[in-house]
Amino acid sequence: MAIKITMLFGVTTEAVDPSVSSPHSGGWSESLWTAGTTPLTTTQINTLLTARARLLPKQASIVGLRQGIFTLAENKFLPGQSNAQKVNYPGDATLTCNMPQDSLELTGYSNSSINTNRFRVGCLPDEMITKGEYAPTSSYFLRVNGYCALLAAGGAAYFFPGRVLDNPTRKVMSIIPAGGGTATVILSSSLGGTINEQYLRFNRTKDDDGVAIQGSFLIVGFASPATYTISGWTGQTVTNPSGLARIDQASLFQFRNVVPSRAVVKKIGRPSQGYRGRASKRVRA
Repeated sequence: MAIKITMLFGVTTEAVDPSVSSPHSGGWSESLWTAGTTPLTTTQINTLLTARARLLPKQASIVGLRQGIFTLAENKFLPGQSNAQKVNYPGDATLTCNMPQDSLELTGYSNSSINTNRFRVGCLPDEMITKGEYAPTSSYFLRVNGYCALLAAGGAAYFFPGRVLDNPTRKVMSIIPAGGGTATVILSSSLGGTINEQYLRFNRTKDDDGVAIQGSFLIVGFASPATYTISGWTGQTVTNPSGLARIDQASLFQFRNVVPSRAVVKKIGRPSQGYRGRASKRVRA
């Protein structure tokens, strides 16, 4: 079980000269995870949102928070109940927005695996970009480092989702379609696995036509320890050894360290808060 914490943001630009331009509104979200089924406490929410809001310009705010329960089922996270609340954490009044698409990329490292996570904090203030690159002031540099430290060592123990990349791998010797959407996979030696529960994922495996094999496939049987029957097959054939296979699993990885990387651009979406239009008239039956 895990909790996905999603911060909802809103931004409205300012038109210095209304005769030549108009303000625009938009929104986006940023997510973190915690392990278990316990949502963030009020104190943890305030600490997280305050630290994040200090990186925003005055035109942007954190306007909502959603916490949802997810169940880990082998190679996917299954959503359950969620709860959303309105909040109001405005950006710094001394900082201004250029384009809300301007973002700062962060890289998070795991404390237990080779997995890393690249994510962004959106709406990087105009003052922190010089000649197209991230150039923070000393005070903003400390704010970013404080937010990174909170994610890596916060009392909520923040995580990021990913696939278990260091699971054992075996060489793929052949994959032969067996009809009915199944295929027979022969590996160099056994990977184990549980029938009708676990999945095989292929890496750098190409069929006889040179087309990459993508996706994960449910294990539905064994002819021998190293010979698997998988379902969901699309008909590709591999008769010569090609690539590797591993048991496909998803997991949560706790942040060990988070560091800023560079300025990037990512589009934002529609505002999460706004006026609702009138419903159109309905013709009576």
